[in-house]
Amino acid sequence: MSSGLRSTIEATVDRAARATGVLTALSALGVFGFASAIIDPKFGFYLAIGSFGVFGAIEVFHRQSKEELQRRSAPSRANKLFEDMLSNKPKWQGKMIESFEYEGVLFNVLGFDQLPIPLGLSRPLCPQCNKPIIEKKSVKFPGRVQIDLECTCGYEKRLKHTISEITERAADRANLPS
Repeated sequence: MSSGLRSTIEATVDRAARATGVLTALSALGVFGFASAIIDPKFGFYLAIGSFGVFGAIEVFHRQSKEELQRRSAPSRANKLFEDMLSNKPKWQGKMIESFEYEGVLFNVLGFDQLPIPLGLSRPLCPQCNKPIIEKKSVKFPGRVQIDLECTCGYEKRLKHTISEITERAADRANLPS
């Protein structure tokens, strides 16, 4: 193998490891070795560059999906006013004003005995047993987001949106002040 081709391969593998990850670099290196042994080193090099682009794009897409899921899961600020009033008026008694189901989750609209208007939401509750519901989030390779709700009573539901996103929309539905 010529020194020019060797230095190009080394630079490509180094860049792959820094930009995308070791898995992409090793995959491209494996494609190069296999194609070089079977067909021709020049063809192997071109095939390795092509596979590096494909594997790298898949790896970057997967990483971006994980970051996007974390961003979408940022805590909801739907209860900020209720929590602020509760800390400023510790003698006030919280009151459930109404309950409603939204996207397979039960919410209680909260206010106070002294001020019976919608000011906050309860945690998302199971629509079958009214207990807090558990959200399980994962990103399956390559970049497929999976969000499931589970409860100890056996209730399960797959969602397209995170609990934080659903809580924000439920706050709008409950006409909470922003």
